[in-house]
Amino acid sequence: MIEIVTNVMNFNASSQNANRSDKKFINTFIYLLTPFFIITAVGMGLGLFMYDAAAYAMPDYTLTGIIERLISYPLGMFTTLLFYPVIIIILLGIWAVRKGILLQPEKHRKFLTIISIAGMLVSIAGVLPVTLIGVDMWSPDPVVGGVLYGVQILIGVFGGIGYAALFGLLSIPLSKKPGIITRALAAAGKRSLTCYILQSTIIAIILSEPLFGLGGRIYAAGAALIALLAWFIGVLLSVVLEKRKQAGPANALFRRLIYSRKV
Repeated sequence: MIEIVTNVMNFNASSQNANRSDKKFINTFIYLLTPFFIITAVGMGLGLFMYDAAAYAMPDYTLTGIIERLISYPLGMFTTLLFYPVIIIILLGIWAVRKGILLQPEKHRKFLTIISIAGMLVSIAGVLPVTLIGVDMWSPDPVVGGVLYGVQILIGVFGGIGYAALFGLLSIPLSKKPGIITRALAAAGKRSLTCYILQSTIIAIILSEPLFGLGGRIYAAGAALIALLAWFIGVLLSVVLEKRKQAGPANALFRRLIYSRKV
């Protein structure tokens, strides 16, 4: 996906008029969509706070539940793109690619430092009230709780941008003398789609009720360990494929569907 965006963005990146037009385009979209996303996030937060959020988030791995998700997921992807601030993130990513902020992080070290610190601080500040509610240390009224949940949804965007900037900074020294861990993570990054599908499948098999069914018998720490195990398996597979100079199966299929040629 990054490769596609990079190719599109670099097509006419040298044109100053195009850059000015893109900046105006991105600013217009942000100004128009931000109020909409705020209203939507607050509304969603009210719904999650007033109803059983845990039950709402718990997937149903029965055959009926799987069929329902196969039918509802295409619509779900559209609504996620529409109602979450995904479009704003995409536009910011386009702008960052045009500026070469993450492609040449050494030239933007100061900017990335400011963004990483500010983004993570804002994200932490936004999630603290929701954390207090989650551990039963605070019980606000439904309206206040819903607003806080909605704010937390939006604040996650700042956290994601902060982490992206932090990883850009970390790539500066790591790219000079990449060690075993760095090469393994790079291999997984090249096969991110394959890793995502593999990890999701492993987690579903372990947690789903029709199969191993551990989802209803473990706590957050156990779930985190299972997620870490799934992630490690994905990285290990990526290392093996990297040594064989093979692309991830899902990534190869995705590129073939886009470019209509063997990759």
